[in-house]
Amino acid sequence: MKIMMLTVYFGRLPQTFKLLIESMRHNSSVDFLIITDNELLEYDVPANVKVDFTTFEKFKRNRVSKVFKKYKMLNPYKISDYKPMFGVLFSEELTGYDYWGFMDSDIVLGDIRTFVTDELLKANTKLYSFGHFQIYKNNDTGNNLFKVKTRDFETYQWEDVAKFNQAIAFDEWSGSLGGGLSRKLYNAGFSYYDNVDYLDVYSEKYDLFMVDRPWNLKPITNLRYIQGRLLAEIEGTKREFLYVHFQKRQMKVRVNRFNEYSIYQSLITDSDEEIISDQFDKKAWEETRRKRVWKHRAKMMVSYEYWYRKMKFSKPGKQVRKFVSKLRRND
Repeated sequence: MKIMMLTVYFGRLPQTFKLLIESMRHNSSVDFLIITDNELLEYDVPANVKVDFTTFEKFKRNRVSKVFKKYKMLNPYKISDYKPMFGVLFSEELTGYDYWGFMDSDIVLGDIRTFVTDELLKANTKLYSFGHFQIYKNNDTGNNLFKVKTRDFETYQWEDVAKFNQAIAFDEWSGSLGGGLSRKLYNAGFSYYDNVDYLDVYSEKYDLFMVDRPWNLKPITNLRYIQGRLLAEIEGTKREFLYVHFQKRQMKVRVNRFNEYSIYQSLITDSDEEIISDQFDKKAWEETRRKRVWKHRAKMMVSYEYWYRKMKFSKPGKQVRKFVSKLRRND
């Protein structure tokens, strides 16, 4: 089974991006396509990785226009809503591949094929449900799964993606305001593989915690990358993982040997001396995180789109609309 994984990123690359490139090298049985406005001249790009150097404006003009003639897209972060549509947006590049997928740029891969076996692929049209990593079957059903319709009024329809400048997390669950594609598929009873094979590192705490289900935090210890494998201890149990997602966590990278290194709260290093010399300041990290969160919330609160979506999709908003509708019927 041939797999093509896509990463689209415009702007300043994460500090961990070189580690991602090297982890792609270890996954030689999988092909990767990076779409970016970074030339990547300082990176040793492996043979299984293709780079499409382009701009955000060209991406909108050449890709998004394949699905929408009119759309809103203020900044590159909005591209996340279009990830489930990549089978259509990149149909030419995906010719000859059995499956395609998308992944975030702030991850490091383990051994993909240890988890994504041919048997698993044959049994599923879709694998995984969160926006940092998903895989779809490259056929008419998989490529158009984003168009699934449900009778509920709790989730976004795929056409809603074009109506908002801000990202609505259509690529996953979007639980806070309405629901994205993963919620729609759940409501429709669509079955697919969605085990927690990955490490999604919780971003609201300094120490490392794995986000497990149902939103259960489990402490991570001895997180290491060794010869293409990602290993860690979760509550005392040694496990191997598909990838680690840093979830906007600011990381310092001090790595010279890319085949083996350790991952700590805010440092990735292959040297024990580096750990001693680079002492962590937990209070400073938490203060920086707090400012970032409140800045994001303040930006959302003054947004018309935020309140429009809240009234349309959130439970309190639905209750208000029902109440108003009832009053109108009584008039």
